[in-house]
Amino acid sequence: LYGVTSSNSIIRLNSNGSIDTTFNIGSGFNVSGYNYVYSIIQDSSNKYLVGGYFTGYNGTSSNYIIRLNNNGTVDTSFNIGSGFDGYVYCLLQDSNGKYVIAGGFTHYNGTSSNYIIRLNNNGTIDTSFNIGSGFTWSIFKNDFVINSLIQDSNGKYLIGGRFISYNGVDANHIIRLNYDGSIDTGFVYGDGFNDSVMSIIQDS
Repeated sequence: LYGVTSSNSIIRLNSNGSIDTTFNIGSGFNVSGYNYVYSIIQDSSNKYLVGGYFTGYNGTSSNYIIRLNNNGTVDTSFNIGSGFDGYVYCLLQDSNGKYVIAGGFTHYNGTSSNYIIRLNNNGTIDTSFNIGSGFTWSIFKNDFVINSLIQDSNGKYLIGGRFISYNGVDANHIIRLNYDGSIDTGFVYGDGFNDSVMSIIQDS
C-alpha cells in the first residue's frame, strides 16, 4: 500500500508525492512474506530493470528479474528464459550498456554462474565476462552473498558482500574485478574484512 492505494512492491510517484497513474503495474509483483523487490535501476533507454525475490509480475512469469517499459508494461525484448534460480540483490548498467547483476543465485537460464553475471541488453549472457567458479560464501548459503556493486572511474567493478573467495582466490568480503571478470591484482586488500561489506561508493 501507498496511503490507501494498493501497489504490489513497486510504484512511481510524481515530484509532489502523488501517485503517477501513467505507470500501470496491474497486479504488480507476486512477493509474499519475507520476499521483496530488492533493486531497481533506470537504464539508458529509460526502462526499469528490477531484481528481487519474485517469480512473476502482473501475471507474467519472470524469475527474480524483469525489465519494464516506462509505462509499467513488461519489456518483452529483454528475454531471460528461465531466469535466475535465486534472488537478485544488486544491479547496475555499466559504461558499455551491459547489465551487471549479483545476488544469491547460482544459475541463469540454465547456465552456471555463482552469484554474479553480466548480461547483454537483450538478456543474453555476456560471455566475455568470465568469472570462472565465481564466488563462494560464508556462514549461510545464499544469504546475501553480494551486497554491494559499483563500477569505478577506471571501468572496474568493486564488489562487497558475505563471500570468502572468488574463482578459487581468497577474498574476504571485498574484491575488485577487471572488466573481463579477472581479479584486479592492483587492488591489494590483504586479509580483507572480518564481516560483510554492505555498501560501497567511490568518492570524488
